[in-house]
Amino acid sequence: MKGLANVTYGGERVFGEGRDWVYPKYIPSQYRKANCVGVMKHDKWEGLSSGQRNLMMLFHNGRATDRWFYGEILDKLEKLWEEKGSEPDFYEKHWLPEVRRLTAGLLPE
Repeated sequence: MKGLANVTYGGERVFGEGRDWVYPKYIPSQYRKANCVGVMKHDKWEGLSSGQRNLMMLFHNGRATDRWFYGEILDKLEKLWEEKGSEPDFYEKHWLPEVRRLTAGLLPE
């Protein structure tokens, strides 16, 4: 069907800093806003390494442009989605706790 998107892209040259930057929470995730995944280039997200920024995107149900860094984690989350994704509270009940578990020790506190 024409006109539908399964991915939206945002965050190019948008400036932000650190783990608590709120932009990824509200813009690229598309959570409860659209039936698609948000992808974020995050080229101006300061204070975290590129790999850490990629992992932070998972916390917000978004994705980064270089999937190779966290592909194994994403594969596990995809399986979780296939098993429990139809639950209305999937993100809060399943996704976020699993992302925290899978990224333990990989992100600054």
